[in-house]
Amino acid sequence: MNNLTDLRSLLAICPNCAQENDCEICTVLKNEQFTSYLLELYKIGVKEDINPEEYFKQERNTNKEACFKEFIGYIQYLNTYLKNNNVKLENPEIIEYIDECLNCIFPTSKSKQAVEASKSRIQKSTKEIIENIKKDNDIYNIIDTLVFDVRDMTFFKQVFENYYSYFRKHLKDKKNIEGLVGKYIELVKDEENEERDLIAIAKIISYIINNKKLAIKSKVEKKCHQILYNVSSSLNSKKYSPHERKRMARLLKILIDNINNKEIVTEEQFDANINAKYGIKPNFSEQALKELENLKVVNDKLYVDLTNKYIISIDKSAYSCPDDAFSIEILPNGNYLFGIYITDVYSYINEGGALEFEAFDRSQTIYCLGKTIHMLPEKLLYNTLSLASGGKKYVIACLFELAPSFDLINYEIKRAIISLDDKKNFGQVKRDVKRGKNVEFNNVYCYETLLRLSSYIKKHNPILSRYHKDFDGLSSVENMVESFMFYYNYNIEKKYKELDIPCIYKGFFVKRKLFHPENTKRSLVEYIIDGLSNHPMGSFYTIDNNKFKSPNIRINMVLTTPIRNFASLQNQKLIQKYLIDKEKITDSEIYELEEKLKIISNHMNEKDKIIREYVEEYNYYKIKEYKKKKS
Repeated sequence: MNNLTDLRSLLAICPNCAQENDCEICTVLKNEQFTSYLLELYKIGVKEDINPEEYFKQERNTNKEACFKEFIGYIQYLNTYLKNNNVKLENPEIIEYIDECLNCIFPTSKSKQAVEASKSRIQKSTKEIIENIKKDNDIYNIIDTLVFDVRDMTFFKQVFENYYSYFRKHLKDKKNIEGLVGKYIELVKDEENEERDLIAIAKIISYIINNKKLAIKSKVEKKCHQILYNVSSSLNSKKYSPHERKRMARLLKILIDNINNKEIVTEEQFDANINAKYGIKPNFSEQALKELENLKVVNDKLYVDLTNKYIISIDKSAYSCPDDAFSIEILPNGNYLFGIYITDVYSYINEGGALEFEAFDRSQTIYCLGKTIHMLPEKLLYNTLSLASGGKKYVIACLFELAPSFDLINYEIKRAIISLDDKKNFGQVKRDVKRGKNVEFNNVYCYETLLRLSSYIKKHNPILSRYHKDFDGLSSVENMVESFMFYYNYNIEKKYKELDIPCIYKGFFVKRKLFHPENTKRSLVEYIIDGLSNHPMGSFYTIDNNKFKSPNIRINMVLTTPIRNFASLQNQKLIQKYLIDKEKITDSEIYELEEKLKIISNHMNEKDKIIREYVEEYNYYKIKEYKKKKS
């Protein structure tokens, strides 16, 4: 076996049902077969034979779930063997890929615990941090908490700049700065600490050292470098494995480079460094690209033909990849039929395949200045999924019957085949409306009617009406599209909730205000607590929408962005399986689904933070380079 195709097929099978008869890895008798597949892959990557008999000495397990856990255990055994015996890896990517696949598709109990611990750290730490600051509001504790517990650069800057006088005396003492560097080193030595957390801490420490207001760089830089270089030079000790030494050296170098404010020679070097720093992958794996040649075959019989409707897409840019579209017409009874169409991504993607795993790993499309890093390969996006690429397109349609006053009478959700009649960007529609140029179809002026409908939805929908003013910063056309996306999410979620099956929700903090001490006269502790009580990223993912009842939080099932958001892609799968196809699901399957969605939502939250910091640093560099060239 010279590739991962067979392995991916095996991993895609549920250990409790074994739906694919040709593999049946749930069957106890296939234990040795599956083990031999894994062993062959490892032999490609290592220089010596590894004997599975050492691990499988005990009597074979007859319980399917326990049997699958044995497979996971065997992987762990192999990894431990490689580490303890210093076996040289010929092809470490294979080993890494197997490990990632196992953790993603079938998390072990250990990885589940790690995810739950991460979840606990994300959700509980805010409460713990607030309690800690209330109990001990000494500036030493506050700085330590902001740097090592909160780990949010944007929030630290806000607090530091608004309460500079509180920080100045403490941070001007070079022993305190050296203490921060020393604590960072101790955290780096502990492999349990996430690299992304350590990178965030390094950014904050370097921000403090390089801050011009404090003017401490010349005093502390030499000593901090000496501490860091001493630790770096001691990494050859046998105390650490080669993997640990490499990891520690990389993380120490990140802090050293940040303190040095090291300039990157070329744009290519900058891209390579920042991608490595945040774990961003601009290119897709060979396995994922190969899978593009073997996408799922879409069954036309499952789709309703709506190609007779006049359908338009309205997007931000004329060069974008439209994944949503609209139609409006008058029915024979005088009511409106309003359609919202979202590209059906799920029906093309092989479950458990390399493409799905890569989308999970990326979590979302990243938008930077002059650059986009897609969640899915461009070939798939622009040739297959884009509604503007010509030919018939597969979508998930939500068709609303509305009274002439726009009151909702009824709606239905279905798979549909459409063809796009027109593609417009926001500016074009705005100009057309201003000039009185309107698209007429079936005696309906599309733009004019859609704008009036949007206004009605925002004022009368029970959710959107509360946040009507939040749309004021958008253009009228962009405002309209946003309201239709929320309307689609809201109404499908309403029907899906009746099934009592879990899904992923996205929450948005609205009407958030950054408190300024001069205006609010709040103490430093009150300011920090207010800031921590509002989610630092402005949005979050969760599977439990019932515990978020604040009027400042808008939360809904995310469905309209499956081409660029993994949570949306997962929800689209759930809608098709349980709402459209009406598949039955047992209580135990609901529990398993809930656990899987927890892992995805926690991964999305972690990735959100990384991407936000990545975009901030990338855009800062690009703006700085632009100003240099201009001057």
